[in-house]
Order: sequence, then C-alpha cells, then structure tokens
Amino acid sequence: MGAMDRVRRACRIAVGGLLAAVLAAGLAGCAFTEELPEVGGQSLQVAQDSAQQAGFYNLSSEGGLGMGRAQVWDRNWRVCSQTPGAGDVDPDALIVFWAVKEGEYCPRDSKGWQARPGDLMPNYVGKNLMDAENQLVLIPSVTATDATGAGREVLPSGLWKVCSSMPAAGGIIADTASFKAVLKGENCPAY
Repeated sequence: MGAMDRVRRACRIAVGGLLAAVLAAGLAGCAFTEELPEVGGQSLQVAQDSAQQAGFYNLSSEGGLGMGRAQVWDRNWRVCSQTPGAGDVDPDALIVFWAVKEGEYCPRDSKGWQARPGDLMPNYVGKNLMDAENQLVLIPSVTATDATGAGREVLPSGLWKVCSSMPAAGGIIADTASFKAVLKGENCPAY
C-alpha cells in the first residue's frame, strides 16, 4: 500500500468517525414521542384499544376508588383518568388507567366523572362543549345553542366552547341542563 492509499484510508476512517459522532450527538437530544389520546369516560377496553392504536402497549389499570380491585372484565369498567395525561408521551412509558366498575361513579375531579341530578354544576365556561356534554350524560335533557344568536347548528360539539350554562356554575342540576356556545376561536358575547 502506497503513501497515498494510506492517506485516503486515514481520511475515510476520520470522516466515518466524525459522521458517527455527529449522528450520535444529534440523536441523543431527540426524544421520540407519540400523541396519547384522552380516554377519560371511555370503557376500559375501548381506552386500551385507543392507546394501542396510537402506539402505546405498556398499559396497566388500577381501581379508581382505591379499593385494590382487579379489572378482570375490561368491558365492565370505565376510565376515570389516566397517568400520564393526554399529549406527547414516550411510547415506552407505562400508561395507567384509573377505572371504576360500570354503575359506579368516578371521583368528581376526574375526566370520567359524570354528573347526576342533584349535583352542583361545574364551571364549564371556556371549556370544550363535548367534554361538558360527556360529563352530563346521565342528565335526561342536555341542550346546546349558538351563543351568537345566529342560529347555527352546534355540531360537532367538539368544535365549540362553552360561554354559559343553565344552571350556572355552582347551581343544582335537575333533570335538564343547557349551554350557550361559540366555535373555538370565537369570543363569547357579553351577557
């Protein structure tokens, strides 16, 4: 091997080493995440299916009332909350669903909580209309109207935000509840 060949070989090794070092340094700061969906209020089976479709497979569940019960039949349990919450999450992270048996009630501060007649109306102003409706699913009559007075159909409710509720926040929910809402990005009218 001549002197020129040795120089070329040394240059290839140096460039290869430099390229490997640059790639390693660049990838070290890259964290791979996936979008973990919000599954509060869903059946445990549907929540697990949703998480798996989003790329999460390290799943566990716990009793949401702290009674240490095993969730044997996933379809008989409803998710109250999840850890970690929805958003960008490492797909290898442990996802824990906190659930109650169907017919039981989630703690009031959880996403899966559902109001019953006689409960106090939460403050939904500025929140997603669909989330509010999901928490009032046990109330016999829940309606929503366009707060601008333009008479627009308030569908799909996930695109709307709450401007006011009847009863107002802190009022007792009877058998009916209603919301006035605007599209996300719009301002609520002054009342």
